[in-house]
Amino acid sequence: MREKPCLLTAAYAGPLVVALATSAVLAPFLPILAPLPLVTVLFLHRQPRQTRDIDARDAATLRVVSANLLLGNKKPERAISKLISLKPDVLFLVEAPQEIVKLLPPGETLSYDSDTECGVLNVAVWTPHSVSQEGFIPAGSRRFPMYRIHTPSSRWLAAPVHLTAPNVPSRKRFWARQLDSLTVSLPRCEPDFIAGDFNASWCNSKFQKMCRTTGFLPSGSLSSRLLPSWGSKGLVSLLRLDHVLTRRGVNSHSLRLHRVPGTDHRAVSVVLSRVPHSAEVRRQKLS
Repeated sequence: MREKPCLLTAAYAGPLVVALATSAVLAPFLPILAPLPLVTVLFLHRQPRQTRDIDARDAATLRVVSANLLLGNKKPERAISKLISLKPDVLFLVEAPQEIVKLLPPGETLSYDSDTECGVLNVAVWTPHSVSQEGFIPAGSRRFPMYRIHTPSSRWLAAPVHLTAPNVPSRKRFWARQLDSLTVSLPRCEPDFIAGDFNASWCNSKFQKMCRTTGFLPSGSLSSRLLPSWGSKGLVSLLRLDHVLTRRGVNSHSLRLHRVPGTDHRAVSVVLSRVPHSAEVRRQKLS
């Protein structure tokens, strides 16, 4: 079953304005190339979503929402209200200190705080179902807690991830080591998915290498992987830094980006389902 491409979304307002301005500048000098920026944005904007190998009614599904709430968020109540309104089966939060975690509604909540050499790590999980922690995924100077989510029809193993922002040379080295460590630890720990702020877009070759080596790929189609989720002060989204990575055997569909009050990141929501064993074996043989 293939879902129809969605129509214009607010996430594309920024790139669309930039494309129109660029086209206007090019028009007097290179009229042949003037339409190119606009055509590129509109092509990516169509965001054809991943073809579903199975119908949602044929297997247990899990609605995942992941968000970077931003340390110092001045609208935490509104941010939490927005995220809960998306009706997640599991909500992963990064940059979520205890004063924000306490605002989560009744349900199962677990959090993990760590002061590492590359900065403070605050992650949390909330679910209306039951959840338990099962060890950690090593990632260089950081480690991310793995959570077992128990829904009425299935169990999922997952982890919230927040890699160091590579905005200066020293922090870039931390970020690179964390990616290298994930390349080794993900196949060993075998979560169903990881989600959070990877501080890397799909255009980053090192991030692509990690994904392809481990088999953990971003949810959604190739074009939807480029949809921007972060922009300075949240005014114009420019880069896609927030992802939900799924292992082989886990299907994804209905990927969306959502504006969240008080943060410069957009939340990512996606519905996951497991590929039937017979279909997975057939896919592996074909690959």
